[in-house]
Amino acid sequence: MNDLWLEGPVNEWYGIITEGTRVVEIWRQSNNLTGDIPESIGDLTALKSLHLSSNDITSIPESIGNLTALEEFWIGWTPITVIPGSIENLINLKQLHLGQMVNPLGTLPDEICNLESLEWFALGSSGLNSLPDNIGNLTSLESLFLQENNLTELPTGFGGMESLDHLRLDANQLTTLPESFGDLVNLKSLYIEENQLTHFPESFG
Repeated sequence: MNDLWLEGPVNEWYGIITEGTRVVEIWRQSNNLTGDIPESIGDLTALKSLHLSSNDITSIPESIGNLTALEEFWIGWTPITVIPGSIENLINLKQLHLGQMVNPLGTLPDEICNLESLEWFALGSSGLNSLPDNIGNLTSLESLFLQENNLTELPTGFGGMESLDHLRLDANQLTTLPESFGDLVNLKSLYIEENQLTHFPESFG
């Protein structure tokens, strides 16, 4: 753990990058952080990168939605189980890592599918049982990682992610794919082994 924190100028704190007087990046992954992310995180409105993976962080505050400049948010490998709906306000978010969660997420808030700028979304090994029906709204998404979850089906609108070119669905419990799957016309890489698929939709061709 690095202890250079809360002492001296902010731009000298471990894992903090500033531009002028504003904090623009926080890199504190694998740093033995514990407890809740404080509500005051929402005051860092110039923040572009927030990397907190591999810590014992237990919750994300609603104020996370104030970080409208945020482009990268990595919070995987933590015990968090609830994602606040205010995440939909992160209109510039391009990368979101919720993979390898210590406790199962179960499902995601519908609001997460309003992240129209999202390009890279990691959800592998997150204990997901289902996906929001409106996940097809993520039309800018290029890479989606859903491997090693408990998914038995995909939403009918799954094919709405027209920019998707890399998709991992391996090691789930899928028995079929929705007809809209054939709309993923830009898909270049698909991992779908270790499921229980009995047939593919006609649109797959």
